[in-house]
Amino acid sequence: MRNGYLIGFAFVLALLLAPVSASAHTGLKSSVPANGSTVDRPPGEIVLEFNTDIGSMSTFEVLGENDKAWSVSSIRVDQNKMTGKLDASLPGGTYKVKWHIVGRDGHPVESELSFTVKREGQQSSAAQDAASAGTQAAQQPKEPAAAPPETGGNGRTIAVIAIAAAAVLALGIVVRLRRKRG
Repeated sequence: MRNGYLIGFAFVLALLLAPVSASAHTGLKSSVPANGSTVDRPPGEIVLEFNTDIGSMSTFEVLGENDKAWSVSSIRVDQNKMTGKLDASLPGGTYKVKWHIVGRDGHPVESELSFTVKREGQQSSAAQDAASAGTQAAQQPKEPAAAPPETGGNGRTIAVIAIAAAAVLALGIVVRLRRKRG
């Protein structure tokens, strides 16, 4: 009887520890244009780099003001990078890049980033900072921070563990009750 409890305990422990190493989802590591950046010229290409390889069916779309979709062609996935060419030059304004990927762990992940294309006559934020400080715009622009990795919740994993633990506990109770009767 003692061996049965040890086996059940080992099984529950294995269920609890196994998802720890597999729970991290693929997330965005960096992008061009960078998330939250202001660019002087419209990009001809969007580049998204993820922290793990992504599935070949991954895609993205570029949305302008009022969620107007801008045509993107030649979307390619190469290991952990996804690139696509913009078919038209983006006018000044704010844009969202909505991406949908399947990570190496098989989980679908989606999120978005934004960037702004400088409008005609508008100074970039680096130029405005330089002008307000009374210095020349010869300073090197700061590298924008990379977007934090997107992570999915562990709600499904916790639910599976709880159900498995309850099933093992119920099985142990049934076995114990049968042995007491017999």
